[in-house]
Amino acid sequence: MDRPPEFDSLFKLPAEQRRWLAQALWDSVEEDEVAPLPIPQWQADELQRRYDKYLSDKSKTSTWEEVKRMTAEG
Repeated sequence: MDRPPEFDSLFKLPAEQRRWLAQALWDSVEEDEVAPLPIPQWQADELQRRYDKYLSDKSKTSTWEEVKRMTAEG
């Protein structure tokens, strides 16, 4: 899709304003959407496979906070 000429001035904004605008636009899309975005069947199958493996694995898992702490401790 080509960029409409009326958007040219937006690309001349400072980076911080463009980041803010991008986030505001993304947030407005999320607010309009009722259903989650569709994913391909292969991806749904892979997610299910990984979730099933996670549920069947009895080994210890770590929270993100624990991983960060272990990494910082060396």
